[in-house]
Amino acid sequence: MEIVFEKFCCPPDGYEEKHYRDESIGPYGIIGTRGPRSKGDIFYNHMPAAELRGKLGPEIFDSYFKFCVVRNPYDKVVSYFWHMLNDKESKRLGDAPFDLVRTKFREFLRAKNQMPLDRDVFTINGDVIVDEFIRYESLEPGVQSICDKLGVAYAMGSLGRYKSGIRVRNEPFADYYDATAKAVVCNQFRFEIDAFGYSF
Repeated sequence: MEIVFEKFCCPPDGYEEKHYRDESIGPYGIIGTRGPRSKGDIFYNHMPAAELRGKLGPEIFDSYFKFCVVRNPYDKVVSYFWHMLNDKESKRLGDAPFDLVRTKFREFLRAKNQMPLDRDVFTINGDVIVDEFIRYESLEPGVQSICDKLGVAYAMGSLGRYKSGIRVRNEPFADYYDATAKAVVCNQFRFEIDAFGYSF
């Protein structure tokens, strides 16, 4: 998503599409660091809205049209599980019987004290501050809708897939869960489930 829109914050003759990016602040706009942060970076990806508002100032921040992506938490946690594996373990589980993958996922949920909670990106003090949400489950039509609202061109089918190789199994996310694992995610993501009507 960032890569789709960041080109409008760069000089048109100097843009190069890439996954990792250094911070860029200029007359065309701001692009936050994506990847390892350097000392002194002010803006970065997945930045909490309150911090962003503090750095931009409320007048500018409040005047912007703001949008972000939300995802079914049960699916999101499965992707997070794969993201947190090292390469060796990911390869091992990629080739293992799925029963072992399920066991490892449930162990991961029991051991992890932190889930991929990012509601601070679209809320400040518990209040939603985003004007529009795109659902990950219908990502490309959502991108097209935002582009139409902003009056910028978008070619369907051109959305990048920079992290698509991390989750190396194709089983449906629901297959990872038992009742206990489901309850963990439900409790952690109650806000998102209620706000966006997600269900298992």
